[in-house]
Amino acid sequence: MKLPDPATWPEPDCATTASTTRYGQAEIRAWHRLHPTLTHRSGWLGHEGELPILPGTLIRLHVEHLPGSRDPDPVWLWCSAPEADPDLVTVCQAMYLRRFDIEHAFRFLKQTIG
Repeated sequence: MKLPDPATWPEPDCATTASTTRYGQAEIRAWHRLHPTLTHRSGWLGHEGELPILPGTLIRLHVEHLPGSRDPDPVWLWCSAPEADPDLVTVCQAMYLRRFDIEHAFRFLKQTIG
């Protein structure tokens, strides 16, 4: 599965939508039992042998709009639950959007204060 190429995507194991107050409709697609390709040992310095395979759920989040009427690119998230159910997938996307808001609030404060 190559993220930039939709032709390589299988049918999602979970597909749902959620309504958000700030970003409009959120389209959520998830694929179970996928894993990132670990290419660096930085997080695995003490690990001997082959790097492990870490199965999880890959989530694609695409919102209708960003604040300021900007067009958003989709965001790819990874959840360590190999078979995340639709409720967990929805919670993951909601947590990401809240984190996104908080990080941008801090960025704005840093720019205006200092």
